[in-house]
Amino acid sequence: MVSGRSVQSVLTYNLTRPYPYAWLTPVVLVTGVILATLFSFAAVASIAYEFESIYTTDPNTTENTYRWFQRAPFSWISENGANCQPALLTAGATYVTSNRAFTYSLNRMRTVGSNSQTFSAAGYQNTTMEDCQISSISVDLLRRDNTRVAADQDFWSWGATTAMGQVSCNLTSQGGVRLQVNLTTQLPRTLNSNDMLETYLAQNTSSNANMWYGFKITRGFYSKMSLAMSYSVPGGIDGTSSWGAGTITFTRNPNVTDYENPAFFVCDIGLSTDSSGLNFMHPPHTVEDWATSYQTGQNWGLPNISITADAFAKSFYSLLLMDFGMNVTTNALLTPRGIQYLQAINDTDLALASGKDIGHIGKVYVPGTGLALANSTKPVTLFSQYLCSVPRPKNAFSVFVAVILADIVFLNSCWTVFGWGLNYWVGRRDPSMMQCETCRTGRAREVVAPSSKPRDESEEILLQPSAAWSRS
Repeated sequence: MVSGRSVQSVLTYNLTRPYPYAWLTPVVLVTGVILATLFSFAAVASIAYEFESIYTTDPNTTENTYRWFQRAPFSWISENGANCQPALLTAGATYVTSNRAFTYSLNRMRTVGSNSQTFSAAGYQNTTMEDCQISSISVDLLRRDNTRVAADQDFWSWGATTAMGQVSCNLTSQGGVRLQVNLTTQLPRTLNSNDMLETYLAQNTSSNANMWYGFKITRGFYSKMSLAMSYSVPGGIDGTSSWGAGTITFTRNPNVTDYENPAFFVCDIGLSTDSSGLNFMHPPHTVEDWATSYQTGQNWGLPNISITADAFAKSFYSLLLMDFGMNVTTNALLTPRGIQYLQAINDTDLALASGKDIGHIGKVYVPGTGLALANSTKPVTLFSQYLCSVPRPKNAFSVFVAVILADIVFLNSCWTVFGWGLNYWVGRRDPSMMQCETCRTGRAREVVAPSSKPRDESEEILLQPSAAWSRS
């Protein structure tokens, strides 16, 4: 016999009895499977991934790309999409477009509207450039040196000449503010005109053949401007003086939309000579006025390079439109007709002055051969790097272990709560349900050692189930 006064452990164990309901076992099993499935989905949606930081140039695609654990039903429980920080547009910094043709300096940003405000920096989330206008194209005419090549009747090299394009576009900032941005690109010296192709960032020419042909045409007329200046002598006095330096600024003539029209550009020209003279022509005069001034007698004393200068300005203008994705009728590079027009321009004045057939650039595009042209452009954004936080799946084994552990915890909690509720409900129906089977007579029973002696009738009675449980 075990004495009740013996040393006892503080640890306890529970005495259990089966519930008196046959339907309870299948209900609990089915409910457990359903809960385990739901808990597994919840665990996978919460712990199947981790975030990593990456850099991308296309945040829109990155944020809209979904893995399996980001889709339904997992997405019903946890939102775990990628998130990209906006780029910072800063005045004075350099940028390229998604076409990556030229490098641009960002000069100014201001809000669109009557009450415009100027910003030095703004957040940018890869929004499309819209309503881009070529504000001006300017040519800075500079001689490389004072060396005269008399044998070739080529007086001075103008290889230091450079050109610049100014573009104005609208875009929406990261905060939803509509901004107008002004950008400027600078071409290399005409002496190094081949660098235009070497620094052309979109090396996959087949993806944008129109722009590729535009580069070759623009480069051809760009280099010919310095050649045309070499054969141009102020006042027609051979060998007595030369041009010193000057600037030609081209702006669009709002009254002309046909790029084949010689009045397509308005000109603002100012040139100096070695003899300290200053010759100029100001708006509203056009390239057409410049070209016909020699026949009409209205001579401003300008170099006779209007055809080549106009050809370069039109080529560069269309190339800038291509770089900003402007699908407009004034873009000559959008159609085979426009490209053929540009490459067929012949500066007959240059040929006459030089005595050589050097007034054209030759064919760079032949219909039916070479690279295929496109008749439209794609939306363009400013090319930038974006820091993104992107979810990636964890190792499959670690996810499996984590889900099993989570299921054990969840199911154990559910079973505990279920037991509390069921015991309360059964206890109200049977006051003796919390008693052990050998203690339901209301008195304690001694625990005796097993023996071979037969049990008497009183012991048999104690082992009979209660009437309440039997009735249930």
